[in-house]
Amino acid sequence: KAYPEVKCLSGEAIELAAISTLGLLIWGLGIPLLLFMKIKLMGSERLKPQNLRNYSFFVQGFEPQMWWWDIVTKRLDVFLMQFWLHWDLVNNVQSKLLLYAFTSGIFLAAHYHFQAYDNRQAGLLDFVEGFGLCARFTAFAIVAFIVIFTPSPFWTGLLGGSMIILSVCFALYLLLHVVRNVLFTALTMEYIKTSDDNELEDECRSSSSRVVARFS
Repeated sequence: KAYPEVKCLSGEAIELAAISTLGLLIWGLGIPLLLFMKIKLMGSERLKPQNLRNYSFFVQGFEPQMWWWDIVTKRLDVFLMQFWLHWDLVNNVQSKLLLYAFTSGIFLAAHYHFQAYDNRQAGLLDFVEGFGLCARFTAFAIVAFIVIFTPSPFWTGLLGGSMIILSVCFALYLLLHVVRNVLFTALTMEYIKTSDDNELEDECRSSSSRVVARFS
């Protein structure tokens, strides 16, 4: 429940602000920092099966030298977005929207500079990540532009429609790949099962032939 009459950082709200700040720092910076140090100290052994069993969620899918990308960059991205959302660093909505757009643009540029994901399927992971970051940056930038400059209804509808179309295209693109992977996995499993059945049948026939030949 919201209490708009309570003034932040005053009276009893100071204790709540301290608790929320501590939680945000631990969750947004502390835990990722501990994970980073833990995995970094492993060195090249981080790719061994016993370590991948525990930490593959954080390091798989990236170039070997960019194993830290998810722990550092993506966690920092989430932390900053949460920080802008829950802390009134600026006093108006327009400035907060600009912070969202600016942060999105920084991490979009960082993604295209480092290209941290591995090159499986012709760089599909880098492309999907870039597409998603581009859609997010475009959404925040368009909303900020509309709120700050209040264009005419025609341009507002055009910009808003473009933002919606881009977001829908990204969602459909993700859905397409999800369906493709599900079908590919199902067909692969069916092929393996069929191959195993055929091999078992051939082995049974061969064994029967050897038995018949032995007693004939």
